[in-house]
Amino acid sequence: MYLKFRNLYNHLGLIAKSGPFLNENKKNIKNNKYLSYSKNLRLSYLNKLFISYLVIVITCVGSMALFSYRLESENIKSWAIKSNSELLNNFKNTIDNFIFDSIDKVSLIVLQNAINNNDLSFYFLNPVEGHYSGLTKVSAFLNNIRATNPLISSISIYYKNNDLLVTTDGIKYSSNDNDILPDRTYIKDLCYSDNVEYWGLKKEMLSKSSDEEKVYITFVRRISPPTSESKGGGSIAIAVDENKLYTAIKSSAPIAFGQIFIIDEEGQIVSHNEKNYLFSSIKNMSYGKNILG
Repeated sequence: MYLKFRNLYNHLGLIAKSGPFLNENKKNIKNNKYLSYSKNLRLSYLNKLFISYLVIVITCVGSMALFSYRLESENIKSWAIKSNSELLNNFKNTIDNFIFDSIDKVSLIVLQNAINNNDLSFYFLNPVEGHYSGLTKVSAFLNNIRATNPLISSISIYYKNNDLLVTTDGIKYSSNDNDILPDRTYIKDLCYSDNVEYWGLKKEMLSKSSDEEKVYITFVRRISPPTSESKGGGSIAIAVDENKLYTAIKSSAPIAFGQIFIIDEEGQIVSHNEKNYLFSSIKNMSYGKNILG
């Protein structure tokens, strides 16, 4: 009996001694859980901070990239517009100098000879009757001048005093006679207007038996009569085939411009790859006002 009591006492003492140890283990476990939670919380905060930083960096870099792209795009667009504008202006100047200015010079040469050359100036004041042979000299001179420029289709001189038209295509003894040559009364009309010169589009029938028309860009310059001779004077005209002019302009282009068209000072289209646009005004197009300013 004593032995059993002793063993019970020892067992209770052992339990009593192990109590603080269990309490310490519980504290350690609790502390470990707190440390683990703090560590996890700290890691979670660092992860969120890193992610936030990464989002900010990506947003900034993306915004800068987008801004740089738009800025570069605008610079490239502006440079392309400026480059194309300069190229187009240079091309325009080339066309003006080598095509239109050359035609204008031919008209001045004819004008000068019509005043100073006795063969050409004779019919401004003298009748054609009895002097028909001299007309061949006028025609020969005009054909020689036309040969200097392959774009020129015809050159004409109108003598107001005789209602006579001498051209590289033939001779009309009356402006109303359309059997030999097509109607070219626009050359005569300038003599009775207040204008000194005219250039624009004209249509001519190739023959009376055909409906086929030819479109010419014509340049007409008036020859003023001497002050003492009101019946004198006349006009000279140079006609350029619109198809030949367009082909020459397109072939001389430094790059493929696409559509190329020419307009006069009034906005009328005088040359275009699509012939249905001829004689129409660029003012009627959506971009016409931007071109004319």
